[in-house]
Amino acid sequence: MNEGANKALSISTAALSALVGISAGVTGYFKFRERGYNLQSTADEIEKHYNASQFMLDEYASQNGVPLAEADRLRLFARYIERLKEEQRKRELQLEQSSSSREERAS
Repeated sequence: MNEGANKALSISTAALSALVGISAGVTGYFKFRERGYNLQSTADEIEKHYNASQFMLDEYASQNGVPLAEADRLRLFARYIERLKEEQRKRELQLEQSSSSREERAS
């Protein structure tokens, strides 16, 4: 900025620059995009397996040529969902650890 420029313009420019810097830092620290992507992919997998269970598709159709009973399909579905939830927890922990390790390296 020119030294002869308007004082209000220089203050607003500095404030805007600080706001952009703080916003970038918050976004980088909390990783909203990665969290959203992980949550959406887990939800999509749950929906896919729910539909497969309801319509008796893929692994929910039959076992050794014998159609699966509803109770067996639900057990298989529950096992898969629990595995998905555990994977999601691990991904969240990994995101948390990468943020905290960056903090430790910075200090």
